[in-house]
Amino acid sequence: MKSLHKPEVWQKVLTESEENPVILFKHSNSCPVSSDAHTEIKQLEQQGLVEDDMYILIVQNSQELSDRIAEETGVKHETPQVLIISDAEVVYDASHGDISTDEVAKEFIAARR
Repeated sequence: MKSLHKPEVWQKVLTESEENPVILFKHSNSCPVSSDAHTEIKQLEQQGLVEDDMYILIVQNSQELSDRIAEETGVKHETPQVLIISDAEVVYDASHGDISTDEVAKEFIAARR
């Protein structure tokens, strides 16, 4: 999972999404629900479903960037939150207890087609 912490990296994510879908995980280091969601998301890597297609944004370190992403995508900020971005558009989002390895994997595979 790559770190998303600068606006330049966000622009890179959008550019990359034009070739292949990208997963963005917004994470809070101080939230137990976010910790559980982080465990779910890490399973995608462990299962080999994603390689370099996943980014993590730690909200405590990049609140302004998180707000910018919410504004630019039109998806209200939540933490934890998963966004799947394809062709610079959010094609799937989930937050809190709705984040599951199986569902994110299913949506990520669908976005690749």
